[in-house]
Order: sequence, then C-alpha cells, then structure tokens
Amino acid sequence: MNFLTASRIDYLQFRWNIHSGCTNFEKGLCQIGEACWARQEVEKFPERYKYGFEPHFWPEALHAALSLKKPARVGVGFQGDLFCDWSLPTSTIRFTLKNGYDKAVTIKSTVRDATFSICNSLPYCRFLFLTKNWANLSRWEPFPDNAWVGGTATNQKALHSLLMTLPYVRCAHRWVSIEPPYEQMHATIADLFKISWVVIGAQTKPLIKVPPNHIEWIVRNCTESNIPVFLKKNIWSSLPKTEPFFHDDAFRQEYPAELQLKPIGVKK
Repeated sequence: MNFLTASRIDYLQFRWNIHSGCTNFEKGLCQIGEACWARQEVEKFPERYKYGFEPHFWPEALHAALSLKKPARVGVGFQGDLFCDWSLPTSTIRFTLKNGYDKAVTIKSTVRDATFSICNSLPYCRFLFLTKNWANLSRWEPFPDNAWVGGTATNQKALHSLLMTLPYVRCAHRWVSIEPPYEQMHATIADLFKISWVVIGAQTKPLIKVPPNHIEWIVRNCTESNIPVFLKKNIWSSLPKTEPFFHDDAFRQEYPAELQLKPIGVKK
C-alpha cells in the first residue's frame, strides 16, 4: 500500500494516508453517506483497505512523509476522518524509522506525538487536517506551526457549530471547507474570526450542481474580510463567470500567503 500518494484534490500535492475510514455518517455528523468520496475510494480497493471503512490508523505509514524533500501541501488522513475517534490521539503505537546511520529503529509513542513529530521534522511542508468531528480537535492540541486545521460543513447548522469552535483550537492556521453546500450558507464577517482560508466544492459521483446563492453571501464576506477563497474545479459548472466567484478572467483559487509554497532557502 502506498502511504504517500500524489493527490487529485485541487489544492493538495500529496495525501499522507496514515488513517482511513470514519463513523461520521453513523453518528449523524455527515449528510453525504454513500456518496462520500473517501468511502468510495476505500471500498474500491478492498485489498488495500482490509478493515473497509472502519476507522484504522496505519503506524507503518508514518515514515512515508519523510520522503518529501521539497515544500508541499499535504492532506493528512484524507481517506477518512482522523478525528472521529476521541481516544485515538492518546493510543500507544510502535513504528519504525531509520536513524542517522540508516538503521531501523522501533519507536513507542502516542498517535498524536508520532504524527506531530513527523510534521515538525518537515517545517517546509504544510500539513492540512480536516474533520467533521471538530469537538475532538481539543484532544490533539496544540498543533504544530505548519499544521492547517480545518472542518467541513455541508449545512448551516454545522457551519455555525464549526465557526463557534474552530477559533479556539490551539493552532496557528484555521480553514473551513464547505463541500458540498446542501443549502444556503451564511457567515458574517464576525463569524469568520480567525479563519485564514475558505474552500468550497460540489458533491461528485453523482455530481450535484450548487445554486450560486448557496455560497454567494459567504464568498462576499470572505472578500470583505480579506480571506482567500478557493473554488474547486468541481463547482465551476454551477457558477456564473461573474463576481464574487470570477476574478481576473478566472474562477477564484486563492491561497493564503503561508500556503503559497516557496523553494527551500527562499525567504518570504
């Protein structure tokens, strides 16, 4: 199984597959159900994912990120929800790394400390975490400085809950994913306090077009708050080529300065 894969997600270069599966649908935290991209991906390859879509952490995947020698945006555990199990961050694991003499060393650690130690060892990379279980984020904090901690909302109730929680998570960078917006989504400028980035996308397989008024208000308020907006390609066919979605002859795919990758050794 390849634990570090090139990503087809617009805003990532790689996916670091340290975790797969989730129970969000069963817990009533996810509306997507069988249309979930991660679920479809896992169920397509049963020989790789022998636990199916049951949550599972893969300790043998930890070393894979160490092959990254250049800056990259890396999605962590995007094959499920890393935060769906409240007990996972303090669970004890053993994993193997090579030391400076190229010898294999077995390390005993917690899931949280092991994951964050790898992130901290690659300060030139940006590690994106995403969850529908933001109530469990406090079990993992504080996050490394190069971690981007985000939550996905698909309806107004979830978005309100996310925006009430995320600003208080101990991390340097916070982002919001609205994918897909099943109803009209509202967020005032005050609601977007401490949010650094907003990503919006549509449901695929099957593709459900998004009425522009479902996201127009939040996009306009992001613009007023100088929050970069990233419209995934899968939503372009739903939107008019006009403001606030279209700017400089292109749909908006903006990054915060800290996510605009620079070669190692080049100062900001």
